[in-house]
Amino acid sequence: LRQAMDAELRDLVRRALFGDLSMLGVLTAETTWVEPRLAEHYGVEQAQAGYLAVDTRSRGGLLTTGAFLTATSTTTRTSPVRRGHWVTKHIMCEDPPPPPDGVEQEFDESEGSATVVEQLAAHRADPACASCHDQLDPIGIALENFDGIGAHRTEYLDGSVIDASGNLIGVGSFADIAELSAGLASQPRTHRCMVQKALTYMLGRKLRADDWPFIAPVEQRFVTNGHSFEELVVGIVQSEVFTHHR
Repeated sequence: LRQAMDAELRDLVRRALFGDLSMLGVLTAETTWVEPRLAEHYGVEQAQAGYLAVDTRSRGGLLTTGAFLTATSTTTRTSPVRRGHWVTKHIMCEDPPPPPDGVEQEFDESEGSATVVEQLAAHRADPACASCHDQLDPIGIALENFDGIGAHRTEYLDGSVIDASGNLIGVGSFADIAELSAGLASQPRTHRCMVQKALTYMLGRKLRADDWPFIAPVEQRFVTNGHSFEELVVGIVQSEVFTHHR
């Protein structure tokens, strides 16, 4: 199963790098590569390895791959905060600060405890936590329809129904992960983050303040050419920050 998850994720990235998908398609792909063992895990029938036209309400794009969902969970359960933190840091390039000292970071899972959504709401009610959790929690809640190893679910073990809807600052309201992924894909900060990530890799160093004037033209080329990875690379290698870096 782990190997099948790895193959699915690698195929998604490969399609973006070689032009079968735009870079935004990494978030919104409507087909995914599944092998029979992974198809069984996802609850669909697939006799042999191949592409599956997914129901985007339940599966599609990076954020619903088993590899991502497993990597951003704990060993025993989901972690909405960890998932939200990963998306905020790596999709929008906004790295939240660590939690204040003394803040409880583990959910109470004892019998009779509040629901995950209620416990997250308690975090946001604390002014010391709200500035970060207002951004992290809605993303994590949108992914609660997937358990700790990426299987789809509609309710928790206690039978309570999972509500994956929410409202993310800058994106707006969403009914499920499909709408949130589409909203993230439409965000200029997501497009800029893709440029930042690629430029960081191609320069072999962290970006500095004096790099920022060169990012805007690359981003413009990237956006106007359909968010193509090829155009992103060409824009970077033609930029002065790349041709003159040491």
